Order: sequence, then C-alpha cells, then structure tokens
Amino acid sequence: MKKAVIHPDKWCRVCGCCVRACPEGLLKLGVDSVIVSDKCVGCGTCTKACPFHALVLTGGEDDESK
Repeated sequence: MKKAVIHPDKWCRVCGCCVRACPEGLLKLGVDSVIVSDKCVGCGTCTKACPFHALVLTGGEDDESK
C-alpha cells in the first residue's frame, strides 16, 4: 500500500502546505518535518501540494522515493 514519506534527499521546511492539502487530515506539523499518520491512504494530494518536493509516495510499484 502506498504511503507519503519525506524523500531521503529532500528537506521538509514544515511550511504546512501538505497538511492543509490532505483531504483525510492525516498529516500534522512536527518540529523538524511533517508527520504522516500510519493511516495514510497514499492519494498523493500532499505530494503535489509540497512546493519543495519533499514528500513522495512509497510502497507502490512506481515508488518515487528511489
């Protein structure tokens, strides 16, 4: 199952764009990065909303975190 994660080579700036974009309300702002709930459905809305491309979908055949 796909899930949003912080890309290992990117830096989350904790701007909140992804948090506001998540239709399920499954992201929250942490101290150093966004925290993605284990209940993430992998819709990709947050990855598209991130202006820094720090969030990617992982766990699927087209895994973007590589």
